[in-house]
Amino acid sequence: MHRILVALAAIAAIAGVARADTYPSKPIQVIVQFNPGAVSDIIGRVLADELSQRLGQQFIVVNREGAGGVIGNTAAAQARPDGYTLLFAVAGSLTAQPHMVKDIPYTIDSFAPICQVFETQFIAITGPESPLKSLADLVQAARATPGKLTYGVFGVGSVPHLQFHSLLMAAKVEMTSVPYRSISQLVTDASSRQIDVGVTSFGSLGAAPVRILVGLAARRNEAYPDAPSTGELGYPVSDPNFTGLLAPKGTPPEIIGTLEAACAAAVQAPRMNDIMKRTGSPNIFAGGAEYERHLRADFEAKGALVRALNLKSE
Repeated sequence: MHRILVALAAIAAIAGVARADTYPSKPIQVIVQFNPGAVSDIIGRVLADELSQRLGQQFIVVNREGAGGVIGNTAAAQARPDGYTLLFAVAGSLTAQPHMVKDIPYTIDSFAPICQVFETQFIAITGPESPLKSLADLVQAARATPGKLTYGVFGVGSVPHLQFHSLLMAAKVEMTSVPYRSISQLVTDASSRQIDVGVTSFGSLGAAPVRILVGLAARRNEAYPDAPSTGELGYPVSDPNFTGLLAPKGTPPEIIGTLEAACAAAVQAPRMNDIMKRTGSPNIFAGGAEYERHLRADFEAKGALVRALNLKSE
């Protein structure tokens, strides 16, 4: 009986290697956590097309938006680990949400990182007619009227929320947060001064007339050289969000290696570099091992920030 079990295990192992060697042999589903038109969706679709060209099978983007990425992450974590369901995820949904959502059905260990692709840098914006013309103006006004000024964020406990709140803490001022379910509505309301400040990404501005007060990053964004950064103004800032490709835990390492190599080539494609520049999303490619280290470090950092802000679990 023991010999039979050993033989069956050997056959299964050989079959697994054979499947990995012929991968991919059918279309691959790529789960994107946000709605069509979001920056991660736009870049994810170009990446999917580039991967399709390199691996000879179609990579199909499936939008599973909701709950700040939790719905898409859960679907990916529960998928069969065969390389035919992947996740294109923003880091905050993996590194911040688990600190705030009770009984969340996944952890970082639920996934096998494949490659990190780009970084999302957030900004504080206001309307073009606003009396606030700089971060210094904002800090001065907030200090004069504690809690009166409002700032809009897409989701409580999201990375832009955490970043902007940490900026307020560093400046020792108070503002009132206004949660939004729609990024486009947030930008519209900031532009029309329904809220005093909106916190969003460079890539979400669209055609709305806005004034960028500051970028929440260590350095200026090359695509927006006139927007100063919090780093250069002397304020500490937590890591920006970053997005990458992952597979469910247990996906064969041979398949992960195939995808990582294809991803490394895809991010160098002219179309990829063009879309990242146009959305103000710097290319920060990293292979699976480095991407995993980045995720784990960010998990610890976001946990500390959530505790400092006293954000309660939901």
